[in-house]
Amino acid sequence: MEKWLDGWRSEYPSIAFGIENLLNQIYNVPNTGLIEPLRINGLVWMNDVETMRREALDKIAQGFDCLKFKIGALDWTAELDMIAGIRSHVPASVLEIRVDANGALDPERALQQMCELHDLQVHSIEQPLAPRLDPLLPDLAQASSLPIALDESILLRQPDEASSRWLAKTGVKYLVLKPGLLGGFKVTEAWIQLAEDLGIGWWITSALESNIGLGAIATWTAHQVQRRGNHLAQGLGTGALYTDNFPASTFIRDGRLHPVGDWRLYEGK
Repeated sequence: MEKWLDGWRSEYPSIAFGIENLLNQIYNVPNTGLIEPLRINGLVWMNDVETMRREALDKIAQGFDCLKFKIGALDWTAELDMIAGIRSHVPASVLEIRVDANGALDPERALQQMCELHDLQVHSIEQPLAPRLDPLLPDLAQASSLPIALDESILLRQPDEASSRWLAKTGVKYLVLKPGLLGGFKVTEAWIQLAEDLGIGWWITSALESNIGLGAIATWTAHQVQRRGNHLAQGLGTGALYTDNFPASTFIRDGRLHPVGDWRLYEGK
C-alpha cells in the first residue's frame, strides 16, 4: 500500500478508506469475496419506544440472535421497560442484547443505569459517556458489572503505545471499530492487534457506507473473523436506509450476512 496514503488516514479518514479500497481493486489484493456468512447484530434505531419494541420483535422473527438498541436520549424508564419486555420475551441464552448510548449517559447516573441494564442480562454498553469524560472510565468500569465498549473515544486516538497504555487503564472490555472513520483497514487492523494484545474483544461496524463500501468491509471483516477466531456478532449495516444505491454484494438471512449467490442456501446448509 502506498505510504503517502498513511498521511491521509488521520486527517481524511473516509477519503483514505475509499482510496485504500480502490487500490485493493487495482492491485487485486487477496481476501476478495465474502468467504463465510457473518453473524451481525440487528440494529434498532432510536425512535419512540413502541416503534423500537415492534422493530426489535420483527428482527427477532427474522432470525437475529443479537440486537443493538440505541438508548439514552429518551425517557430512561420507558427505554428500560422496553428492554425488559424484550428480555422477558426472549432469554439471554437465545438473544444477545447490546445497547449504544453514544455518550448520552449522565455521569452522575451512569453507574445506576448500567446496573439496571446488567440486571436485564444486557451484553454490553457502547460508549456510555462522552469522549470528553474518558478520565471517568476506569472508575465506572471497575464499579459496574456491565462491560463497556468504546467507539467514539477510539476515533480520537491512534493505535499506538500511548493508546495501549490508556486502554489498559480504562477497564473496557470491547472496541467497536469503524474502518470508514478510522482511516481504512490498515489502521483498523492495528487497533485489532492492540486490543487482542490487551485481551480486549472487538467487533467491526459500518458507518452508513454505500453498498460498495459495505461489501468491502464485509469481505475484510469475514477474513479477520476467520483468521482470528472472533465469534462475536459484527455491526455491519445493509444499505437499506438508502433509496438510491449500488447493487448489493450481500444480503441478510437469519441474522447472518451472506454473499449474493451463496450456494449453501440452495443446499439447505
